Amino acid sequence: MPHLLERRPVYRRADARLSSHSIKVQGEPIGPVRRGDALLWLRPPRVLDGPAWRDTCLREEDRLAHVLRSPDRSWAESLSTAAWVERVQAQRAATRAGLLIPYVAVLDDGRVVGEISFAIDPRTGVAEASLWVSRDVPRGARAWLIGMSIMRVLSLPDPIARIIAPVACSNPGPAALFAQLGFTRAVHSEQLRWYDDRWADHNVWWLDTGPDVLTHLGRVLTARTPPDILGGERTISGPARRRDAWRAAALAWLRVRLRAARRWRPPSSHLASATHGEVSFPLGRVGSLKIAGRPMGLIDVRHDPGTSTLEIWTRIDEDAVADRVAPALLRHARAVGARRISWSLKPDSPDQAAAKVAGFRPEGMATAPVWVEPGQHEMWARLLGDDQSSPS
Repeated sequence: MPHLLERRPVYRRADARLSSHSIKVQGEPIGPVRRGDALLWLRPPRVLDGPAWRDTCLREEDRLAHVLRSPDRSWAESLSTAAWVERVQAQRAATRAGLLIPYVAVLDDGRVVGEISFAIDPRTGVAEASLWVSRDVPRGARAWLIGMSIMRVLSLPDPIARIIAPVACSNPGPAALFAQLGFTRAVHSEQLRWYDDRWADHNVWWLDTGPDVLTHLGRVLTARTPPDILGGERTISGPARRRDAWRAAALAWLRVRLRAARRWRPPSSHLASATHGEVSFPLGRVGSLKIAGRPMGLIDVRHDPGTSTLEIWTRIDEDAVADRVAPALLRHARAVGARRISWSLKPDSPDQAAAKVAGFRPEGMATAPVWVEPGQHEMWARLLGDDQSSPS
């Protein structure tokens, strides 16, 4: 629906979550595509997909362990049915909140051959793609899976400002596929995420949602019609697989509920703001940046535990204020145990000058938050120490 993109409004609110209508639309299956006697679907994940998901991951451990392994669990525990139930429940909660668009790729015999999800950043209106695809899916079918999921996201009633995809520099396969679909490499982030047992550099690929993007994606997918993806032996029939899935899912659901009951604690009162010297700012939301109690600009500070990154957006109009804010942000990053800081800045702004003095380095382009005026932004980042330990 190109007209939806052509009439895309500029965000002026402080939160760009998906609306309930978009959540309903994205929950509809994509496909099926038939090649020979195989049917390939994209649809939201279900609890009953657990056994099939585990089978694929165990069979392709050499490819998927570095992507899916949980840092606090063994590989077998990460792939348990209970872990899948927890995963699906977390995805559904994020979907209801308008923050996630998850899909699994499945065959008509119940096999799970991939996962594709888009995390919506409510600050910027950007959708971040994350995916894995089984080696049983040929290259043409991979392009169809990714391309069709992107077309669905771009056709939602709520417009998406941009789609991004972080890819490890040592993983050229996805990078080539994203380039084919029209993505451009916009950012190089040093030690962004844990990949292949270390903090690895990543390139961030962008797809801007211009009026011609759907037309281009349609041409690419038409030129690369997915071949027959049916591979391997069907050792378990569809009805038998579904019976086993029901039984395993019921037991896993009970285990998850019991574990949650044992872990329950009264909700803690997290600090809503931070103060470092005379500088104070809210946490987890956009708000006033204050110096000695006086509002001096806008700021949004959030900690991403998955990458151990403190993410910062600011709008500061005075050089003297920015010079005092940068050291306070460094102190806060160390206080929360962040490994790196990323700061979205306008070129030639007081914020950028202060970041340069504080040791930040440019990484590439950045998407502005929805609460600032439109214009080019840059991502500046700084590593804190040389810690190479795994995430916990």
